[in-house]
Amino acid sequence: MEKTWYNGFMNNENILAKNLRKTRKGKGYTQAQLAEISGVTRKVIVHYENYVKKPVFENIRKIADALDISMDELTGKTESKKPKKQEDLSFSIMKKVRIIEKFPTRDQNVVFSLIKSLAEKNKIRGKL
Repeated sequence: MEKTWYNGFMNNENILAKNLRKTRKGKGYTQAQLAEISGVTRKVIVHYENYVKKPVFENIRKIADALDISMDELTGKTESKKPKKQEDLSFSIMKKVRIIEKFPTRDQNVVFSLIKSLAEKNKIRGKL
């Protein structure tokens, strides 16, 4: 039996649905795009946004990670601590990051070294 992320964390059961839809749209993702970068199905996103199905802990974790917010923020337990003007990653960049995350550590380091070299070549300053 699957463990559900569904007990006394919210008074109004629609908070997750509302926060999920609002955050997804705020990031500029379609349901299909969020499903792809989070690793859950589009059907799961639709069900959670319409509160058709009780949320599963692991799915909420994946969705929160993909939206770059905490599970507590997504479920309404806490308010967002991030500045409102923070730049969001584009969908195509996020897809690439998710792929790189699956690489072995050694290959990830090669990718990061290449990015750092290109940034230096193009005189892009910042923490890399």
